[in-house]
Amino acid sequence: MGPQSEEEWSRNQSEQTLFDYLSYDLRILKSVGIPATGITSPVDFGKGNEQNYVNAVMNAVGDVSEANVSWYFLHETDGEPAKLEAQVHLKSGEPQGCVHIPGTVPDFMMHLFNKPHSAGCFQEIADLYISADGTRGVIVDQIQANSEVISILVHWPALYTNGRYTGIRLLREVLRRMKEHFSDVSNLDDSSSIVKARGLQYKVEDVSDWNVTDGGVGIMIGRWYRGNPALPYLWIGKNHEFHR
Repeated sequence: MGPQSEEEWSRNQSEQTLFDYLSYDLRILKSVGIPATGITSPVDFGKGNEQNYVNAVMNAVGDVSEANVSWYFLHETDGEPAKLEAQVHLKSGEPQGCVHIPGTVPDFMMHLFNKPHSAGCFQEIADLYISADGTRGVIVDQIQANSEVISILVHWPALYTNGRYTGIRLLREVLRRMKEHFSDVSNLDDSSSIVKARGLQYKVEDVSDWNVTDGGVGIMIGRWYRGNPALPYLWIGKNHEFHR
């Protein structure tokens, strides 16, 4: 244990140090059969040092899990609709991508620790996500605003709820309501599936000919709507010139 919190420590580390740290984590997971393809940032680990953090995530996942597209959680949108953001870099002439998946739905389940475990409390918190009739709630607002991804932020203690598993039951009820009212537009995926479904398992044949020396390749993802690719392409550009 050190004098700093993990997130404070991360703000002043080099890309190499963060790479070593994350690679160690990923190797532990791999050794027990979990080929992790991304990083969930504890608190705001990496914030204020994000470019080094992104590079470290991308390289650590590529090195340990042998995946050329990685992802990470860090920022929240405070309930607002979100767009997926990605960066493309070169490693030994091969393109690598790292996608930021924002948390779009706050962790309302943490309220379970401050309120009595009654049926009324359960319904009150579930309604913050999506009401029983499917007309209100943060998730409803984001679906209607065509958010590219809806990511529900949940902390494990809230799901476990001191052994009562109230959070698990609440999440099950939220997903049931989504299936009832928005089965045509919603689908529950893991992070790797989200990244792949959004067209980010890309193949770029001419990136190495652009002589990019500092990873300065931009990427813009086509907009996705109702679970299907409305614009099934990837724009990759250099010097503000984007190519289909």
